[in-house]
Amino acid sequence: MEPQIANYDIVAIQNIDDEDFVFEYDRSRGNYPHVIPAGQVKRFPRFLAEHAVKHLIDKILNKRKERTSNEPLRQAL
Repeated sequence: MEPQIANYDIVAIQNIDDEDFVFEYDRSRGNYPHVIPAGQVKRFPRFLAEHAVKHLIDKILNKRKERTSNEPLRQAL
């Protein structure tokens, strides 16, 4: 089965937090951590951007002491 082409589109994401955001993807294969400085925009393949955004939203919600399962807040972010 071939991967979906859309997963490899390049998309931009912005770190809307006031702290640098560090995330990892598939560390077991030796991939290095990615850093998005506070307020900065970086471009990633869609599959990686979706992974990063999920974890960035989790980080922000945790800082606000909100539940990460709160869908209205997740959507707002």
